[in-house]
Amino acid sequence: MNDRVEIHASIGKLLLLIAGAFGFVVVGVALITSTDWLGAVIGLIAVIFFGFCMVVAIWRLFTLRGPVVTLTSQGIRDIRVAPEYVAWKEIEDISTWRHGGQKVMVLRVPDATWNRLTLTAIASRTRGMNQSLGADGLAVSSTELKTSHDALVQVTSVYWNKRKNR
Repeated sequence: MNDRVEIHASIGKLLLLIAGAFGFVVVGVALITSTDWLGAVIGLIAVIFFGFCMVVAIWRLFTLRGPVVTLTSQGIRDIRVAPEYVAWKEIEDISTWRHGGQKVMVLRVPDATWNRLTLTAIASRTRGMNQSLGADGLAVSSTELKTSHDALVQVTSVYWNKRKNR
């Protein structure tokens, strides 16, 4: 096993996310303009939610340079969550959270770890929502990465199991 694994953003996956979000925004606009009040409310929610998703994906398309997720003998870092590494010994558990067909790797860490991390704006704002939906920990998604969820969990688990008790 390498001492360092770097996982980069996938331009193709980001472009697909942008296209999909744009499609839902278009559907939302159509609902707003051509249906009753309930359809208009659903359309407005779709425009706001998927519009936000589209903006985030476009932002990441132009700003994510270099490795997004890095695993070393000392720990793991996802720059979408925080700039600092989380040491393997700080990770209490690794699990998969599933929601709406999406799978996200969740790293359960103690409050002391949360308190020392400089969370990104998105990570700090979505932490509570993620917890209420059952993803209680650092959520590391492979959705926009050049790897699959299963490969991400597998390599992370190998590092964690090998080094957590050091």
